[in-house]
Amino acid sequence: MVLIRPATPADAPSMADVQFAAFRHDELNNWLCPQLDKHPYDLSRAMKIRAKTALLIPGNVVMVAVAEATDSGLVPGELIGFATWNRRSKDPSDAVQVKWTRDRLAWKFERWALGWEKWYQETVMDYATDWDRVRRFYAHVMVLTIYDSLEAYWHLNVIAVHPAAQRRNVGTRLLDWGMETARDEGVPVTLEAAPTAKKLYWKAGFKTFEVLNVEGVELQPAHAMLWEPEGKQGEWLQDDGEGIVTLKGYVRPTKSDGDGS
Repeated sequence: MVLIRPATPADAPSMADVQFAAFRHDELNNWLCPQLDKHPYDLSRAMKIRAKTALLIPGNVVMVAVAEATDSGLVPGELIGFATWNRRSKDPSDAVQVKWTRDRLAWKFERWALGWEKWYQETVMDYATDWDRVRRFYAHVMVLTIYDSLEAYWHLNVIAVHPAAQRRNVGTRLLDWGMETARDEGVPVTLEAAPTAKKLYWKAGFKTFEVLNVEGVELQPAHAMLWEPEGKQGEWLQDDGEGIVTLKGYVRPTKSDGDGS
């Protein structure tokens, strides 16, 4: 059995270790960090800072998977996976949105301190990452408008399972938390899936409505996917019955819009 529980600040180092192991051979990860083989600890340190920060962002919910005594081949109590979720809404005053996005003064201070730590790590300590590639990639990602038609939804930022714990339904259990929460609130779930992970999401009921490319980058495209709760199928997605799924209200950008798709 695997225990799924909310993350605590003490989990951040283990979360970073899991993410590093899970994405060590990921295509995008290695493109962004071409010197990873020579400087693996540089990325590991950066991931620890990101893990700490993820726990302090209003709207984020981080759930972790912990091995229990009955898990063969795993160390009881060991953190073996995590998922970072983010609640989004066009209406910040919505009661449900307010519930998930309350900030704290202590969090603001910790984010400020981690911001300086992140700056020092990236400026002085990180020889693994190609920052020109990072800027190119995120310049594309930050202008995406694929979810602008949605009033409120849960977004899966990242899900990671340690290689030693894969094929044990750990990823499915972590995915279930967000889907069950979205079902209770009557909102959809969105994510961008790498080609290697899309089968997990298809099996869970997600549908691809857009394929995302980054102009000038020779990487396999990611899949923008959405899941609709039971009883609300068709509220956000339109299926033509021939395998073409579109997100209602979404207008696909053209190259002239500068997104490179």
